[in-house]
Amino acid sequence: MTAYKKVTEGPELRRRAEKKLNAQTVESSPEDPRRLLHELQVHQIELEMQNEELQSCRIELERVSERYSELYDFAPVGYFTLLPDGAISQANLAGARLLGVERTRLVGRRLRSFVGETNAPAFDSFMVQLFSARTHSVCVVQLPQGQSPKRTVLLEAALSSDGREGLAAVVDITDHWKADGAAGAVPLTRRM
Repeated sequence: MTAYKKVTEGPELRRRAEKKLNAQTVESSPEDPRRLLHELQVHQIELEMQNEELQSCRIELERVSERYSELYDFAPVGYFTLLPDGAISQANLAGARLLGVERTRLVGRRLRSFVGETNAPAFDSFMVQLFSARTHSVCVVQLPQGQSPKRTVLLEAALSSDGREGLAAVVDITDHWKADGAAGAVPLTRRM
C-alpha cells in the first residue's frame, strides 16, 4: 500500500473542475464577463479539489508517521542512530532503558561510554567495521558501564542509505548468555 496518494495535477484537475462546475450551473453565454466569472469559478473549484486531496494526503501521512513512531518507540529492542564518532543522535525508549538513562539525555553522548573497558576493543572494532569497512556489524558487549545489574547485549548495525549514520538494534541477551555458560566470556565481533 502506498503511504500517500498522488495529488491530481494540471489538465486532469481542470477537466474534473469544469465537469463539476458545469453540473452546478447552466450554460453561460459567450459574453466576456460571464466567461471570466466561469474561469474564476473553475479555478475556485480546482483549488477546493486540490485542498481536499492535500487534506487526505496529510491525514494519511499523519497516520503513517504515528504508526512509525509507535513501532520505533515501543519496540521491545533498543534502536539507536549513531554518528561516525559513535555519538547517539536518536534512541528509542527500550534503548534508553537498556542504558539506564533518560532518552533526552542520550543525544550527543557516545555509546562507547556505556561499554566497559573489557568490552571496549570489541565495540571499537564494531564501529570500524560499520563506518570504515562499511559492512554490517555485530558484537556482544556488556552495558551499562558502572551500573548494576550489567546486561549482556547483542549490537547489530548497518549504515543508513546515505552512509552517514549507523542504524543499530540492541537486544538484551543476558539470560541466554548466562544459560549458555558464556558469562564472562570475551565479547565477539563478526562480519555479516
